Amino acid sequence: MKITTELSVVLLLAILAGGCAGLGPEPDPLANEKRFWNRTSTAEAAYGTNEIFDVRLVPNRAGISSLFHDYDSFTLVIKNKTTEEIEIDWNRSFFLENGQTSEGFMFEGQRFLDRDKPRQPDIVLPTAPFTKVVFPVARVQGRILHPILAEQSDSGDYGVYLTVKAGEKVLKQTVTTRFQANH
Repeated sequence: MKITTELSVVLLLAILAGGCAGLGPEPDPLANEKRFWNRTSTAEAAYGTNEIFDVRLVPNRAGISSLFHDYDSFTLVIKNKTTEEIEIDWNRSFFLENGQTSEGFMFEGQRFLDRDKPRQPDIVLPTAPFTKVVFPVARVQGRILHPILAEQSDSGDYGVYLTVKAGEKVLKQTVTTRFQANH
């Protein structure tokens, strides 16, 4: 009886081990989403200039509390080269995604519900630098900031199409930087 019980246990273990050996690990149904959520990209600061102002576009990496750990905003630094005030027209400035204008920008402290309302212009004083963190509206959903580099993309050119008024003159300046995914 003891031998029969031991033989039965050994036989049962052999069947179970043999039956599982060919299956391999179970596929992860969330593998693509995890790849995206854990993905990071690289991007460098970009620069633009004209006779009225210089602009520097710096991609900002998401904070530690973010769902994503990739770039989610830009810091714009604009240097007025004139002796007169210039005005940034945010209602005619847009997020650039691979050469196409997209929605505009949101700013720190702005409510998501107000994202489509007209934005007040910012004034840049003579010979002074102006700094502002901007979030592409196209990448904001409620309180969640999504990465600038789109989910389906491995690389792309992203930036700003900036409209600035200097007296009666309206200047348009594009500044983009290349984002490259690191998987």
